[in-house]
Amino acid sequence: MTRARPNAHAVPRRDKGLLAGVMGWSLIVAPAALLLGGRGGPWGAASVGCGFVSLFAAPLVPSGRPYGSGGERFREHLRVAPVFTAAVLLVAGPWLVPWAVHDTWGKPTRALVVEASSPSGGGAAAETDAWRIGYRLADAATEQDLGRLLYGLPERTPVGAVVEVSVTPGGWVPPISAGLLDDGGARPYVTTLTAMASAHLLTCATVWLAWPRKDSREWVTALAVCRVRGGWSDSRPWR
Repeated sequence: MTRARPNAHAVPRRDKGLLAGVMGWSLIVAPAALLLGGRGGPWGAASVGCGFVSLFAAPLVPSGRPYGSGGERFREHLRVAPVFTAAVLLVAGPWLVPWAVHDTWGKPTRALVVEASSPSGGGAAAETDAWRIGYRLADAATEQDLGRLLYGLPERTPVGAVVEVSVTPGGWVPPISAGLLDDGGARPYVTTLTAMASAHLLTCATVWLAWPRKDSREWVTALAVCRVRGGWSDSRPWR
C-alpha cells in the first residue's frame, strides 16, 4: 500500500522559525532598542549597532527554496523587508526619538549652566561654534543634575547663566533647548519618525499575511497522516 508522505514543496520547519524570528526581532527587539537609543550616549550607539546587525542579517532570512511562480519568488524576497525597515529605524532612532519624546512629554524648565566645554573636552569653549559647545545643566530651583544638553544652545552661554530647556519625566532623554521646540520645531522629526514607524508596521503586517501558511498547513496535515499510518517510505523532507 502506498503511504502518504509530506508535500515535497511544503514549507519546512525552518520557515516557521524564520517567521517567529523576523517578527520577534521586528516587533519586540527593534522597538525596545529604538526607545533606548533615544537616550543617547552608549544607548544610541547600541541602537545603531543593532541596526547594522539587522542589515547584515537580512540575507539570512530567505530560505532558498525553489519556487515555481513569480508570486512565490516575490513572497520569498518580501520576507526580508521587515528586517530592512527595522535597520533603518534603529539607525535613525537616536536622532529622531528625542524630538518625539520632548514634543510629547517635554516640560519647560529653567536650568542653570554648570559646565561648558568644547567637543574635544578641552575645557574652555570660547573658540568653538555655539552649537558645538557641550553644556551640563542643573535645575535652577532644586539644583538637581539634568545631565548634558542635547544639540547645544544657539548662542554661547557662560557658566552660571540660566536658560530655558525642555526636560522629560525621569530624564529619559537628555534636555533640549526650549527654543528648538518653538513654532513646531520638532514636527518634521516627529513626522519622519511616525512615517518610518508606520511603514515598518505595515511591512510587518504584509509579510505576516503573505507568509505561506497554506503550505505549512498542508505539511502539518501530511505529517499527521504519515504518523497515523505508521511512517512513510520516502526520505523525510527535512533531511
